[in-house]
Amino acid sequence: LELGADVNNVLDVDVLTWGNVGPTGPQFFPAATRHVFLSASYTIR
Repeated sequence: LELGADVNNVLDVDVLTWGNVGPTGPQFFPAATRHVFLSASYTIR
């Protein structure tokens, strides 16, 4: 679980750095929300 969490964290860090390019432009807050959700899910498990 720790290795999987680390991989997901690295991917989320890239998304947080570059942002999600959506139809209306970069969206950083959805990426931050997903990052927190993944971290919380791994912590609970």
